[in-house]
Amino acid sequence: MIRILFAFLFLSLAWACKGPKDAASGNEIIAEALPGTWYKLPVNTSDEVLEYTSDKTSLPPSRFQERIIFESDGHKAVRYTPGPDDRPKATHGSWRWITADLLVVSFDEAEDTLSVLSLNKNYLKLKTP
Repeated sequence: MIRILFAFLFLSLAWACKGPKDAASGNEIIAEALPGTWYKLPVNTSDEVLEYTSDKTSLPPSRFQERIIFESDGHKAVRYTPGPDDRPKATHGSWRWITADLLVVSFDEAEDTLSVLSLNKNYLKLKTP
């Protein structure tokens, strides 16, 4: 049991030091990279900034990983969050670009306009209003 705990702590620390692969160093925005599955990064510097990666293998081990899927066909979106019994809860919505760096995402009755700070094939960084 102690070996398993030690291994988990070691892997978590190793990931925290490494960070996500291909994180954008600047404000690069490649709009065509948005469609796909994005996994929320556990390291969050503030409540206003959301960071995602498309590379699930760069994430530390966990029971559940929050994610959002932006579909290219019809601009549909699906957000998966933990449900009351830890099973994924899917919320369906939509998305659309307003400008090259403003994205509108709608789930249920809520609609948010998000500033895209960085976007490439492996990294997405959003700022909430």
